[in-house]
Amino acid sequence: MKKIMLLISILALTFILIGCGAQEPAPAEPTKEKAAEPVAEAEEPAPEVETQPNVKAFSITARQWEFEPSTITVNKGDTVQLTLTSVDVKHSYSISAFGVNEMLNPGATVETSFVADKVGTFTSACNVPCGQGHVGMTGTVVVLE
Repeated sequence: MKKIMLLISILALTFILIGCGAQEPAPAEPTKEKAAEPVAEAEEPAPEVETQPNVKAFSITARQWEFEPSTITVNKGDTVQLTLTSVDVKHSYSISAFGVNEMLNPGATVETSFVADKVGTFTSACNVPCGQGHVGMTGTVVVLE
């Protein structure tokens, strides 16, 4: 019974540490802008160009105790589409910085998406105790400027 209580305590501490481990970049300090100088002649406004966000699609496989691929890289503003599959036991795929938290049942496929609206390096993790190596089951999402 003592061993079970110790195991439960270790798992609870692990979840707390994983949740606190992801760090977001500090917000930039505001800058002061100069007042615009008057223009002698009226200028035509630049034509508006419709831009569509880039869509980046990834298939990620979860297995004890890894995600494959473990790192995905996108640009700020990209819509990221994920197709997630577990091949062995129940896992989850979570990126707290972008509000992603999907449960992955063995053999099932889950699709989700998010907009990469922050620049930085973010941790993805499994939040379901999936065996001895669960603590190290993490990945990385890199969002470039």
